[in-house]
Amino acid sequence: MEKLTRAPALERFVSEIRPEDIRVRVVGTVSDKSENSFELGDETGKILVKSASGFSFENGNKVRVFGRPVVAEKGVELEFELAQDMNLLNEKLYKKTITLNQNKDTDGN
Repeated sequence: MEKLTRAPALERFVSEIRPEDIRVRVVGTVSDKSENSFELGDETGKILVKSASGFSFENGNKVRVFGRPVVAEKGVELEFELAQDMNLLNEKLYKKTITLNQNKDTDGN
């Protein structure tokens, strides 16, 4: 029996999400939450996140969203897969770690 695998979710800032990304994970603050969508924002921008099943967090919560980028009328949106509570995240340390990892990937070290 063939084992099903899921593509890894690439760590991105909102402004770095591209339509050709298969899966991404992005940390941001929830705003404009409705029954089946919300905006996720970080210091680089905002993106609309949509789900058919609703969400268990509120406006102002910090979350890490895993999802699939899809092209829509107003640009790229995320098709929601899951979210993690990140309200206790040290944002300065997180951003520093992401930047260091991205530099490592481009330097090849």
